[in-house]
Order: sequence, then structure tokens, then C-alpha cells
Amino acid sequence: MQNMIKKVVEMDEKARELEAQAQQEKVSIKEQIELQRKKVHDEYVEQARIRAKKNDQMAQEKAEKQLEESVKKHQEALSKLKEQFNLNCDAWVEEIVKRVIEYAHFVILIMGGVCNGFKQHQQRCVCKG
Repeated sequence: MQNMIKKVVEMDEKARELEAQAQQEKVSIKEQIELQRKKVHDEYVEQARIRAKKNDQMAQEKAEKQLEESVKKHQEALSKLKEQFNLNCDAWVEEIVKRVIEYAHFVILIMGGVCNGFKQHQQRCVCKG
């Protein structure tokens, strides 16, 4: 009987040791899982940072290219305007002066009661004849 009790006690101690080992393995496995989860998370975050940086660089390059194209278009337009100005400046000044004189003449005629409207004056006013 003593022998039986001793065997039961030994089996109980062995069961407790096995349970303690199982608990340690469980804790160890949980720690490994947590470390692996953190590693995967950190790798994912790093890949996201790399993608974001690459996207930022691509967006910056695209914006710079659009700016260059815009500047080029504006420089071309400015060049054309300067060319038109150089070609037509004298004619434009003549036309402006002619119209100012014509309008001043019209105002004088209106004040004198000869004409009654600028469009009529331009089209068929008797004062032109």
C-alpha cells in the first residue's frame, strides 16, 4: 500500500512537472507569436513607408514636369506676344489715337447737338460727309 501511495505521489509530481513544462512552452510560444506578429507588423509598416516615399517622389517629379511644361508654354506665349507687339505696335498706336480723336469729335458733336448716338455717328452721321 505504501508502494501504491508512493507511486501515486510520484505520478502526481510527474504530472505537475509536465503541466509546468506545458505552461512554460505555452508562454514561450505566446512570446514567439508576439515577436513574429511584431516583426510582420514592422515589416509591413516599413514597406508602407517605402511605398509612400516612392509615391511622394513620383508625385514630386510629376509636379516638376508639369511646372516645366507650364513655364515653357508661358514663355512661348510671352515670346509670341512680344513678337506681335513688335510687329503691330505702330499700327495699334495709330488705331488707338484715331479712335480717341474720333470719339472726341463725336463728343463735341453730341454737345453741339449734331449727333445723337455713337453707333449712329460711326455708321451714318451727317457730320462725316
